[in-house]
Amino acid sequence: MGNVLLSLIALPALEEVAAVLYPLAYVSLESALFMPGVMDQTAHLLTCVFTNKTRVFGADLGEIAYFHLKKELFFSYEMIDRTSLAWPEKAALDYIYLQRQNGIEPSLNE
Repeated sequence: MGNVLLSLIALPALEEVAAVLYPLAYVSLESALFMPGVMDQTAHLLTCVFTNKTRVFGADLGEIAYFHLKKELFFSYEMIDRTSLAWPEKAALDYIYLQRQNGIEPSLNE
């Protein structure tokens, strides 16, 4: 009986787990560009931004990376299906900004 009951309970999506861990974060960067089809390949982890220190969490569902973004740059996202998601243009800007912050010239070939 217990196994049947467990099989009926759906696991949360990784985006839902991310929202619970840090409710003030939003999905951005490669993850937000993949969801609407701007990029055709997704990162191996869910990428989010927030105003706290950069952190990475691993779980059975997958990895979630939260990247630090200045408070002044924390804008242009919306709630879609219980997930805070950056607009595609903002996800691209976040990607360029964070790459340059890390001394990397971003690849814009995608």
